[in-house]
Amino acid sequence: MPAVIDTNVLLHSRGNIDFDRVYVVPGVIEEVESQRGKNILNSLDYDVLEPGDAEVKEVRESADNLNSPTSDTDEKLVALAKERKMTLVTEDKAMQNLCIHLEVDFEGFNDSKLEEKYEWEKLCANCGNEVSSLPCPRCGSRRLRRKQVPSS
Repeated sequence: MPAVIDTNVLLHSRGNIDFDRVYVVPGVIEEVESQRGKNILNSLDYDVLEPGDAEVKEVRESADNLNSPTSDTDEKLVALAKERKMTLVTEDKAMQNLCIHLEVDFEGFNDSKLEEKYEWEKLCANCGNEVSSLPCPRCGSRRLRRKQVPSS
């Protein structure tokens, strides 16, 4: 079975990656710094691909709407899985959540996969006020924290 894999699969696997072929985005290659992770990657039949702009835009808009704490690489992996109609394998719950919202197939690797949809409220780290952008209109702080809440 081919799959799109996240960096955490390479870093936390126990050498038991059982996919015919894997796909990653360039950011995954950059994130793998340990020799162990590089060895695991090099033992796989893999291709490095970039998803199309339309898919990346759709995933980023969804991530923004959810206030998702996903990175550029995370969002490109979700977009690649969506575009290629493949399973994304990741332990990252924020990425799994994005997959649920976008109806992209995904699996956990060492852990069980997420079952419910979530979103994140953006809160001022200083006063706790819900904010849409910084600085906080109540206290002026420029520090942000996110609170995970069930999606309605």
